[in-house]
Parts: sequence; C-alpha cells; structure tokens
Amino acid sequence: MLVSVIIASHNFGQYITEAVMSILTQGVDDLEVIVVDDGSTDDTREQLSHIVDPRLRVEYLQKVGVGAARNHGLRLARGRFIGYLDADDRWCPGKLKAQIDVLCSEPDVGFVFTNFVRFDENGRHPDTQFDIIPELYDLPLRESREGHARVIEADALVSLVATRQFPAWIQTALIRADCTRDVEFPEDMRLSQDYCYMLRIYSVARAAFIQEPLVEVRRHRANSYRSPEEKLKPDIDALTRVAREVHDDEQRDAVLRRLGRAWLSLGHHHFWRGEARPAVDAYFEAMRMPGSKLNALKHLAALPLLPFAPLWSRNHATSSR
Repeated sequence: MLVSVIIASHNFGQYITEAVMSILTQGVDDLEVIVVDDGSTDDTREQLSHIVDPRLRVEYLQKVGVGAARNHGLRLARGRFIGYLDADDRWCPGKLKAQIDVLCSEPDVGFVFTNFVRFDENGRHPDTQFDIIPELYDLPLRESREGHARVIEADALVSLVATRQFPAWIQTALIRADCTRDVEFPEDMRLSQDYCYMLRIYSVARAAFIQEPLVEVRRHRANSYRSPEEKLKPDIDALTRVAREVHDDEQRDAVLRRLGRAWLSLGHHHFWRGEARPAVDAYFEAMRMPGSKLNALKHLAALPLLPFAPLWSRNHATSSR
C-alpha cells in the first residue's frame, strides 16, 4: 500500500462526502482512506454509505475524542506514506501526486507539507497561509530533485517553530510511515492535539514544502475553535509537552523560545481584557523562557495602565470598523 489517509470525524455528515471524494479523485489508485467516525449522531453513516469505492474503509467508535480517533486510524494504516484530512476540509486536485513525487525523489525527507487557503460559504479568502509567514522563505532552502518543492536544509523543529505562525497544518502534510511509528496524538487534549503531533513529527524528520495552496480549510460555525485566543492555552500545553520530550539542546531551546512567545501572547490577551492576575501569571511564565524576559518585564511595567486597557481595546475596535 502506497498511501493511507486518515479522516477523524464527529458530526460532519454535511461535509464528509466532499472531503472523502477530494481524496479518492486524486488519481492515486494505491490508496486507502480510513474514516474514523467518532461517535457521530448526525447523518454521517448514511452519507458514507453512498460512497462505493473499495479504497474506503469506515470505522465506527463510541465518542473517544479526535486524538484517540486519529490514533485508531494510524494503527490501521498500511501505507508507506500517511496523510490526514479534517472532515470539513478538502484537498485540491494534484495535491497527493505532487507530495508523493517529492518523497520518492527525496529519501531523506520525512514529510512534505503544502500551502493552504481558507474558504467559507462566500468563497476563498484572499491570503494563503504562506502569505502571512514570509519568513518561511528565509530559511536555508534548496529545490527538491523533482522540482516542485523546497527542502529545508536545517532542523525542521528549530526552523519551523521560529516562524510567526504554524506553517505545516496536519491536513496539508504527507508523512513517511517510518516517521510515525513512535509518534501519536495526545488523547487528553481537545484542542491543539494536531499541533502537538506535528511538533513531534518536526522533531524526528526532515521537511520540505510546496508553495502552491493545495488544501482548502473550511471556516464555519462548527469549527473546533472560532478565534485564535481559544487556542492560546492548548498551544502552550502542546509546546510544554514537546519541550519535555526532545533531547536535543538546540531543539529544546527553539521550543522554549516559541513557548515564551506563546506565554506573552496569553499575557497580552488578558491585559487587553483588563484581567490583571492572569496577565501577571502569563508574563511571569514568559520570563522563564529564553528570549522573552525583557518583553515580559516591559509589559509587567505597563500593568498600572491595566484599568484603561479594555477602553483602549474597544476604541481601537470601533475605529477599525
């Protein structure tokens, strides 16, 4: 088996057919799509029953959570390469073939990710993910042997955690199965378990990326989170776990620096909401991380202005409309 693609789904019957078909129509025959239905109570089962294709396998579980559902699919996967897709997203034509070509031509590369674009009922959003992280192109890079990707000529974890936003979302990555054998999703995390998993992959594999946006990420009311602030604490949890796991000093330092930035972001969030105690706690945590002490001290010094922060925040929001 060449490729296994895992979809963990809970109550996404309205989107599941579109997601599955975006994989089955990639033009790759040596493929299995493993849908793990995580205790859905909507019409997911009925929608899947209409897809008649021997490459599709459906597993039904009681509600176990997305991390456990993905781990279940991972244990069943037989492919040399492993991919993931969220049940409400979709792959663009040619995505899988382009990534297979890269991995087959670059035996030392452990995973290749693509750019992506967000969309909603009104169509595609104008900016791609890579548009908001231009520093990705400042990393030491070379063209891949087959010419469609750029190989990162440095440690993937050290390089990618330094970017301002997370570049390699799980639904964009194709990973060598050998890299996943000892890597699992944390099953006790509701949010950011995919972030934690990808950070773990970063730590053990070399990376390449494709500049073209070959994944479409759907924005809608049932997304697992609606604002970036909701993921601040789960992202901190993921980074903390990975910092404890890695043994390489350079990798640990890079993760701790990213963790410091995450604590600063959480402190800023509480500051602008006028929440003194949580802001202080977050800034003190940031001070413990390399590279964040001075910034944290500056914001602690600004805490006497805290009573005015919510007013400034509201005025800024009003003037920006």
